[in-house]
Amino acid sequence: MLDLLLSNLPYIPVFILMLMVLVAVHEYGHFLFARIFHMGVEEFAIGFGKPVVVTWLRKKYDLPIAQPADANPYAVVGEPFRIASQTAGMEGGGDDREVMVVEKPGGYALREETNFTIRAWPL
Repeated sequence: MLDLLLSNLPYIPVFILMLMVLVAVHEYGHFLFARIFHMGVEEFAIGFGKPVVVTWLRKKYDLPIAQPADANPYAVVGEPFRIASQTAGMEGGGDDREVMVVEKPGGYALREETNFTIRAWPL
């Protein structure tokens, strides 16, 4: 048994890397599906765990809303405000985030941001 493990030792990192790529592409599919249907995405993370190792991109996007009070009754158009995270009960979530109501030609929109991160456990 030990001989079998030692003879395949060079292939273990390759297997883990292939698995990581497969999972990242799968999760990116979830991300694209959410964005196509105008859903907010707070974070696209590769890996899991509490500490964020690297944040390589912060992408802003607009979510259509009917009026500023739909986002926050005290929201002022063009001024940022903080809202509670929607993933407070999930792993990695819980931090408040800053958003802004903007006026666009088609009506009002909530300007949010997606963080693209790498987490401590890259599986």
